[in-house]
Amino acid sequence: MRMTKHRKAIFSLLEQYKKPMSAEIINQELPKNAMDLSTIYRTLDVLFDNGLVSKSNMQGTMYYQIIKNHEHHHYVMCLKCKKILEFDCHLEDQIKNFESKLNFQIIEHDLTFYGYCESCKQ
Repeated sequence: MRMTKHRKAIFSLLEQYKKPMSAEIINQELPKNAMDLSTIYRTLDVLFDNGLVSKSNMQGTMYYQIIKNHEHHHYVMCLKCKKILEFDCHLEDQIKNFESKLNFQIIEHDLTFYGYCESCKQ
């Protein structure tokens, strides 16, 4: 994969932000008129297809984050303020069990919990 200026710009933004970002958030954070939303989506797809970013569907919106050291991310999302927090989830043994039981190779999974953060639950 060739790192074009658009790929570099989005990858760099994801590195700086260090939290999951949607294409819309990326569009707001990039300099005005840097690229259109369809270019952002296409670029994110290329970065995902090449294993550089992960994606998680949260309430119908896709969020992207850089993959470092083959790490996997799980999130909790506040339904009120939309705050996203990452948490460790140790499902590796359970996934191997599923694969064995079902004779099925699991390539990827996506797990997000929804609720209310400390500020919003009051």
